[in-house]
Amino acid sequence: MVEASLSKAVRRRRAALGAMSSLVALGAAMEANAQSGPAADQVGEIVVTGTNIRRSGFQAPAPLQVVGRQQIETAGIVQFNDLLKTIPGNSGSEQFTEATPRAGTSQFNLRGLGYTSTLTLVNGRRAGISPLSDETGGEFVDINQFPLSMVQRVEVLKDGASAIYGSDAVAGVVNIITRTDLDGLELSGAYADATNQSGNLSFAYGRAFERGRIGVFGTWYEQSGAKRTDFDWLVKRVGGDGVLGRSQLINTNGAPSSYRIGGRNAQGQPVGLTGGVAFADPNCEAAGGVFRINDDGSVNRTTCQIDFADQVGIIPNARRLQLYTQAEYQLTDRVKVFSEVSFSRNTSRTHKGPGSFTNGLVTANASGNIFIPGSHPFNFFVRDPASSTRIMYIGPEAWNPAIHTGVDLVASSRVFGAPYFEELAGERRSQTDYARFMGGLEIGLGRRWEARTFYQFASAEFTDRQDYRFKADALNSALLRGTVNPFGTSVVSPGLVSPKDGTSRAANSQAVLDEVLTQSLDKALARQHVLDAIISGPLVTLPTGPVSLAVGGQYRRSDLKDIPDLLQASGRGDSPAVGFPIRGEQSVKAAYAEIDADVGPRANLQLALRWEDYGDPVGSSVDPKVAGRVSPIDGLTFRGSLGTSFQAPTIRQTSESRTRIFVNDPTSFVNGVLTCRDTGATTNADVLTRGDQSLRPQSSVNYNLGVVLQPVRGASASLDYWRYEYKDLVAAGASAQAILQNDCRDGVPNDPRIVRSAAGGISEIVTSFVNVGRVITDGFDLAASYRFDTRWGAFEAAIDATYLKKFDVYGGEGGAFDGAGSRNFANNFRTMPRWRGSTTLRWERGRVGATISGRYIGGYRNDQSNDAHVESYKTMDLSVSYGFTTWSQARPLVITVGADNVFDAPPPALTRANAQGQVLTPAVFNYSDRPGYDAYSGVDLRGRVLYARFRQSF
Repeated sequence: MVEASLSKAVRRRRAALGAMSSLVALGAAMEANAQSGPAADQVGEIVVTGTNIRRSGFQAPAPLQVVGRQQIETAGIVQFNDLLKTIPGNSGSEQFTEATPRAGTSQFNLRGLGYTSTLTLVNGRRAGISPLSDETGGEFVDINQFPLSMVQRVEVLKDGASAIYGSDAVAGVVNIITRTDLDGLELSGAYADATNQSGNLSFAYGRAFERGRIGVFGTWYEQSGAKRTDFDWLVKRVGGDGVLGRSQLINTNGAPSSYRIGGRNAQGQPVGLTGGVAFADPNCEAAGGVFRINDDGSVNRTTCQIDFADQVGIIPNARRLQLYTQAEYQLTDRVKVFSEVSFSRNTSRTHKGPGSFTNGLVTANASGNIFIPGSHPFNFFVRDPASSTRIMYIGPEAWNPAIHTGVDLVASSRVFGAPYFEELAGERRSQTDYARFMGGLEIGLGRRWEARTFYQFASAEFTDRQDYRFKADALNSALLRGTVNPFGTSVVSPGLVSPKDGTSRAANSQAVLDEVLTQSLDKALARQHVLDAIISGPLVTLPTGPVSLAVGGQYRRSDLKDIPDLLQASGRGDSPAVGFPIRGEQSVKAAYAEIDADVGPRANLQLALRWEDYGDPVGSSVDPKVAGRVSPIDGLTFRGSLGTSFQAPTIRQTSESRTRIFVNDPTSFVNGVLTCRDTGATTNADVLTRGDQSLRPQSSVNYNLGVVLQPVRGASASLDYWRYEYKDLVAAGASAQAILQNDCRDGVPNDPRIVRSAAGGISEIVTSFVNVGRVITDGFDLAASYRFDTRWGAFEAAIDATYLKKFDVYGGEGGAFDGAGSRNFANNFRTMPRWRGSTTLRWERGRVGATISGRYIGGYRNDQSNDAHVESYKTMDLSVSYGFTTWSQARPLVITVGADNVFDAPPPALTRANAQGQVLTPAVFNYSDRPGYDAYSGVDLRGRVLYARFRQSF
């Protein structure tokens, strides 16, 4: 079946390839009839990116954006993560990730097609994979593992290149080119102040000697953390503007909680009685709880909720130690050895309070509620004599053991609340160690032919430790014995002695905490081996020009281990959900060939073909690519490409992936019954996505057509049209949000994939990976620049912009939809505004320089709230630099000061609208959906960032 589908795909691709070849041949004929003369094509020299053939003066037949060393040094780019904002074709990357293991990581996501669809290279070679994944099981390269001081430039090939580089280059390639022209030592550093603070110290050392050269680079980076309440605009949008009862950052799993009447069934199992009416802890507010204010202004005093705004940090404290070395040595006139070695230790630390506990004894008609027996020494509730479903509170001061008998209770509870949310009360600490080794040989074969081979090993090990995790058996047992006090008296009256037994004290002692709480430890490990060999050189010289050939082969193997905390994974921790260790590997064999031919003095043709074999059950694929460039007259160039891609499911997509995201819950409790009544409430939910061994590979066809104008010296403008057609794209069968919305289509919330507590809180949403059908996306890239010299100095102006015309998805559980210009909250994709762009004006005169940049992210629809319009995001950046004469006039001390987001524009609010499409205004509390900003839109939530940096060479 797989082979049959592949043969059909190959036939279709060959037909498309023939059509593209005809187009390039037509362009060559046009060029042959054009006036003779030297081509003035200055699109940008390609040395590594986009081809396996080395050729001096080669020009790109595909759109290429280059972020050079000067741009890095004159902008507020102090870590790799900051590069994302400079690439308009990048969409859907995470810059700040709340409460997930990916906090502190950074990744490219060209065209919004997913992390796995963008291949990140270092000097044209694969850079390993992260041990983590996104919620779709997509693998990525964490670019925060590399020191920025090693970068000469970053080349972004915004065109599918799987025929050259393999399966992960579907949407494009990001190639990090390292510095090889450094002679001596360079020290640099930076300090930035915003909502949080950050700083780094870096060094770069390079030395060329008679038969080789060496480079050593390193960075120490550190940043402080920030909480939600550190952002005034966030408190205003989702925090009730200081009125906690209107905040979206409160939850029904309170501490103290609200209680319902309980009991035991015929088998003696604890149960909550049907129809039980909630009664809030009398010490709710005094112990740090909150009562929600309803839309009509009334206060819901039956449910004690908790303010979890600062339970976890929104920006983690982070430290990164990054080292990278490179060397090459000419053994003989024809043999050169080269190597790269890198290491990085990235740590992330944020404070963390106790989370929800949904693994209590009450499971018969509710999910994991705690059970508190009537005999508990601080249970001062009795059955209401007027109602069999109600309870009433007596209180310790009025309790008389001779008269009163406690009633069994059930509760959806955090057990430990606000006092444990304080800064440094508990922590979540993650650490990722990256190591990469590459060694190779380059052999001159004569007549300008050469052979290159290398072996690369990359390893990444992740550990995640979290305080305040529950031991379910110990906690449930302690509640039955009465040694843990979940009531508000533990906070309000810690010295209270129970009138029930005369000995128990209300406070939860450290010994009690040690008994029921633990620290969890999750681990993940990813390894990648790559063995590559290639031979290239001039094949023949025709009257129209030289024809060069490259042929090669590659073997890749990726291994992944994911070891969850044993207690939590066994269902005996915070949640009854059972997790399984993941262990798998993926081996790929590939052979490829590439031809580069000048078909005239003004035209060039590239042909590439790659075969990749993943073995059973995935199979193999043959992927061709053709690209051409023709310049009929000076200053005018046409370029185009057509290629196909093949991408196998990742290891996680055939096993499982777990993440935590914000969702809108369209249900609420009405008189103790879960009802489809959307109040706009949002919550942070665990999402488990189960893998499927029967997943089909995804394949795509991508096109690119462009024109380049160079009307005068120093000026260049280009316009490119791109299109990707995906088939069998692998993604979650239904997003967590879609599952929630579809659950209420029939008016009865009963989807078994949604696991809830008795209070209606979402414990977990379960979905699965599937092939979702077809995706067609297209758009335009626009780039222009002009550099000119005057007596007042040199000026350079540039603009880069991307317009997303279409992102149509066909198939999947949610049916067809258009993701262009949408937040895509209710499906498996990410934010895709139609417009992204940046402009830059640079001035230099002698040792002084200044840069002003503007960045723009267009508005889009918020499909979480009836397609309310989210405003565009516009920022301006400024920087000024000056070179001071120090010990050497040729190597001045360069000081740069600047500001990103000069006018302190906050991220646009996730505007909400009612069912009639009326937009809620800031005058209405909670006019923004949680989390109050869009983490996938590319905005920087820190606001204005003031920075200073220095660079001194020796």
